[in-house]
Amino acid sequence: MRDYSMEKMVGVTNTGPLISAFQCGRVDLVKRFFSHLYISRIQVDEFVRHSAVCALNALISENFVQILDLREEEHQRAIVVSEKIAVSPLTKQKEPAHHLPEAEAT
Repeated sequence: MRDYSMEKMVGVTNTGPLISAFQCGRVDLVKRFFSHLYISRIQVDEFVRHSAVCALNALISENFVQILDLREEEHQRAIVVSEKIAVSPLTKQKEPAHHLPEAEAT
């Protein structure tokens, strides 16, 4: 019999994948592939805006999600990335601050 088990990965994510997992009730799929996830502190506000902070807090209490504070130079690089996203012709949201949470995940 073949063993299809795999070692779980550690992930860094923005809010999108977790919010999608919360909305469809499939956090188990995320846990199947990841041992834990890191998010930046700024992303917590986005979970609040999406009414998903209780679900996030449950994952934090399980130590599945860990919140990281970026160093100042990392935060500054994320600002540059968010500005590049905002001026892209592919984005509808032209405000750089809107893209900061996803830029901090890069």
